[in-house]
Amino acid sequence: MKRKLSVIIVCAQAYVRSALRMHLEGAGIEVIGDHSNSTTALREIRSVQPDVVLCESRLDAINGIELAARVCRAQPNTKVVVLSDISAGPLPARVMEAGASAYLDINCPVDEVIRVLHRVNRGEIYLSRRVAQHLALSRGGESDNRLACLSRRELEVALLLARGYRLQGIAELLSLSVKTVSTHKSRLFTKLDVSNVPRLVATLRDNGHEVTPI
Repeated sequence: MKRKLSVIIVCAQAYVRSALRMHLEGAGIEVIGDHSNSTTALREIRSVQPDVVLCESRLDAINGIELAARVCRAQPNTKVVVLSDISAGPLPARVMEAGASAYLDINCPVDEVIRVLHRVNRGEIYLSRRVAQHLALSRGGESDNRLACLSRRELEVALLLARGYRLQGIAELLSLSVKTVSTHKSRLFTKLDVSNVPRLVATLRDNGHEVTPI
């Protein structure tokens, strides 16, 4: 008997997780688990090693970029599909650079999500049409993006600072020392030429990142 495709869902919104689970299971896909907390999700992903992780770009402690990077780095046989309502700006490219296999508009039809889950499990790469169009149009100006100078860790620290986390809280979430987080903060402030968190938030939003306060 052919083994079912196994998936773990990571999404902050309970109704989205419930709807995705219902449709995926109805299509014969095995949903091993669904999580709102990205840290908890990562532990289960490491434990059970599903075929595909279906996650939202905006998560709590570990955002979609970092989740994709960690999973793809540690578990190359597990594919990552990211859902987002951001089709323009730097986010799609950063997600794909982190190792994700697909980037989809969160409002795309469920049938498309199901098709893409099977496609990435076969080793394919997929971008929804709207995202692909924005990426193609923005290729010529990528070097002008203000966030391109940040490392993946610096971007993660920037997003957590923008959401209202203090250095100690970020250190605990990322398993880093407070001194290391402080160093990342100083470097990213210098690179982005910002002097405080409100200016950081404005810069992130201007470059395609929606920031939701904790």
